[in-house]
Amino acid sequence: MKTNVWMFFLLFLVYGCSNEKEQWLQRAEACMENDPACAYQYLQQIDSMDGLTDAARAKYALLQVQAMHKCRMPLVEDSLINTAVAYYQKVGNRHCLAKALLYKGLVHKECGEVEQAVEAFAASELSFKGVEDDQYKALLFDHYGMLLAKQVMYEEALHYFKLTKEYELRGDSAHYVVSTYRRMAMMYDVLGYKDSARACYAEGLSFAADRGVLSRNYHLLLQNYASFLTEEGNY
Repeated sequence: MKTNVWMFFLLFLVYGCSNEKEQWLQRAEACMENDPACAYQYLQQIDSMDGLTDAARAKYALLQVQAMHKCRMPLVEDSLINTAVAYYQKVGNRHCLAKALLYKGLVHKECGEVEQAVEAFAASELSFKGVEDDQYKALLFDHYGMLLAKQVMYEEALHYFKLTKEYELRGDSAHYVVSTYRRMAMMYDVLGYKDSARACYAEGLSFAADRGVLSRNYHLLLQNYASFLTEEGNY
């Protein structure tokens, strides 16, 4: 009888702990986009993944890496995000898999592991096909483009920056669009497409004026355009 009581007590503790962890996950997921720092703090309340289902473990892994990236914390290894990738591949959840692969690519990109980053970004792009998520598609294509630009693959980078702008324009992210105009113009310039570069700078500045964007991205666009005109002899 005592054994049964203790077994019941232990099961009650395990279930209660697991349920509490699930609640922290739900809270973190709910505020991730608007307050990633708060989401990160919620996730810190989960001291381990013990007692969590496979689905909850995958969600925790994805949310943790997502929060760290949004809070500009260093991403130093991919073991955590691999938990999410493996699970979402297994269950066939393409949307979550695409996001997990995106963050796997970001981990490799930050670690300077170019080939692995390209592989993860390419797999993420494939998983995103047919999925409605303009925000994360824009994030993927932006980082993919920046990675390719660093590898002196300017035509390919320009392609992805164009895709970035396309998806950013669908959302409410005008200051990001201004930044993408700058990157596109820089690619046109380095490829020798001077007229296209000039037009892209002008279009970006016009867009910023129309949307009232006066952020750091606007000033960087303006500085790059001034440098471009100076190099052409237009003082």
